[in-house]
Amino acid sequence: MFDKRLIKEIPEAKAYVKRQVLCQWIALIMNIIFTVGLSYTLVLLFQEQLTIEILMIGIVFAIILFVIRGIVLKKATQFSFAGASLVKKILRERLFKKILELGGHYQDYVATSELVQLGGEGINQLETYFALYLPQLFYSVLAPVTLFIIISFYDFMSALVLFLCVPMIPLSIVLIQKNC
Repeated sequence: MFDKRLIKEIPEAKAYVKRQVLCQWIALIMNIIFTVGLSYTLVLLFQEQLTIEILMIGIVFAIILFVIRGIVLKKATQFSFAGASLVKKILRERLFKKILELGGHYQDYVATSELVQLGGEGINQLETYFALYLPQLFYSVLAPVTLFIIISFYDFMSALVLFLCVPMIPLSIVLIQKNC
């Protein structure tokens, strides 16, 4: 579910979502580079052309990739937390401001139990939407496109088949859940 109204309500959260997706995408690129490097190393090993120097360079390169990946994933987590905190702060401020506007007769408009539910669980659900769901939604679109582009340089038909199979993943999950 992608709700443009929610995003328009809290436009400040978009920056955190974009940064989180960018960090996840950089981590994906680091994984791809590592996999290509490992594959190249294995090819050299099987062709008996692997030297100690090449192996040492590969190990140093892999360590650098893992460090970069770790840093960007940590930053993604920080952006997620910062975005979630911002969303909670803004929504709770708006809720309390509205209650103050209504004054002591807020119960004429909304039940106290509904207000408590909205202020607690309702805002926490929106926090989850902005901090986890939206970034994962955009990343789940970006990652297959990135993989398609990269794999298509090696084998276009394989890339196309994999790309076309991406929608089958959520479909199979839904079908399995319905049968259980």
